[in-house]
Amino acid sequence: AARTAPSRPTPGRQASDRAPVVQTSPAPVAAPTPAAPESREDLPETPTRAQVQAAFTRVLPNLRACTDSRGAVPIRVTISGSGRITTAVVQGHFAGTPEGSCLARAVRTAHLPAFQQRRLSVNYPFVL
Repeated sequence: AARTAPSRPTPGRQASDRAPVVQTSPAPVAAPTPAAPESREDLPETPTRAQVQAAFTRVLPNLRACTDSRGAVPIRVTISGSGRITTAVVQGHFAGTPEGSCLARAVRTAHLPAFQQRRLSVNYPFVL
């Protein structure tokens, strides 16, 4: 049987003169997506009445700065599941007025805790 001679270094060539060895790494594996702090199933179905009232009470000073008038102002508010106010429609005698626009902007600054439903609409009587 024929024997192959062990490979010997070529005279005059250094190890650094050899062609580089290309190493392939395994295909990258996608990192798992980090879980949200709370899964939607852990959230309440809707905010509580107390949470809605507390959030709207916090913005009352901003609403009162919109007008010198006092009394109840009904506002239809839509809250997204993230807790952000997406729409505020002023009803009653302030509807369509500059004061009404100011009131709607002030209400939209409120924020509630996140909840499961996609959105929630409430008619809320803001008392100025």
